[in-house]
Amino acid sequence: MLKHNTTLCDLVKILPNTVEQFIDAVGKNSAFLIGGPYVESNGVPARTPRRPVPVYRSGTRIFLLDARKQDKWAVGRHDDNDIVIGEPTVSEFHCVVELLGNMYRILDIGSTNGTRVNRRKINDYQILFDSSSLSFGLSDSVYSFHMPSSAYRLCKAFIEEF
Repeated sequence: MLKHNTTLCDLVKILPNTVEQFIDAVGKNSAFLIGGPYVESNGVPARTPRRPVPVYRSGTRIFLLDARKQDKWAVGRHDDNDIVIGEPTVSEFHCVVELLGNMYRILDIGSTNGTRVNRRKINDYQILFDSSSLSFGLSDSVYSFHMPSSAYRLCKAFIEEF
């Protein structure tokens, strides 16, 4: 359904009519990382976001964590990762997101510049809740973690905004 480097606009184009159809299409335990470079409403890149979730633009990236296919996703700059974030301060193999039952957690795996959940650097496993914000390394990019129902509502809001 989704290509590896899908944008929010791409997802909006294939969005079903109801949240139930969307959940059926992506899997009820699947999740999304949605984000990219944080940009203030005036279009200026922000070094330190005041809000935990970025203002979404048409080029916003979206990654599907498809729980029907796997339960662990590697994140980093190297092409061998499941989620590739090609920014210089992101380590080649930066962190891992895991699904345990109905719960997601993230672990930094010794990255040089750290992983942050809701702006706090993590040193151990951290549980991810719907709408948790994630940042990797010293990057200006902010990603938000979403379960399917909130990702669907976010995309609907995106459609209405543009």
